[in-house]
Amino acid sequence: MRRSLRTCGFTLIELAVAMIVIGILAAIAYPSYTDYVTRTRRTEAISGLMRAMQLAERQYSRTNSYAAASYPLFSGENDNSSAHTLTAPAQCGALALNECVQISAVPRRADARCGTLTLRSTGERLSQTTGDASPVVRDECWR
Repeated sequence: MRRSLRTCGFTLIELAVAMIVIGILAAIAYPSYTDYVTRTRRTEAISGLMRAMQLAERQYSRTNSYAAASYPLFSGENDNSSAHTLTAPAQCGALALNECVQISAVPRRADARCGTLTLRSTGERLSQTTGDASPVVRDECWR
């Protein structure tokens, strides 16, 4: 009488192939995921800048100056969960504070491509990375 031997489980080769496939998929997916998270944080910063600029423009329409404008100092719903810190209103270069104001969103986590985003009341949309001496126009950062 012959007994049939049944084997259960996976061979070492099958496990190795499965791990290689998972590794390849992870190597492809991870950069896309991190890029998505960075773009989401950038979108939050743009939204915070627009909200802060709207409050500054309201102040300007009441007093004809940007000087006493107040707004949240964070880009998200609260300070703990925000991805960017908003700077206090500053004047735009040589223009006085009653003529132009700029508000910047400084990332709390590094953003090598766009860095600090700056919005001016003149409509200029700028960004400044670590290597830039001053803010420059980078349209891809504002999409």
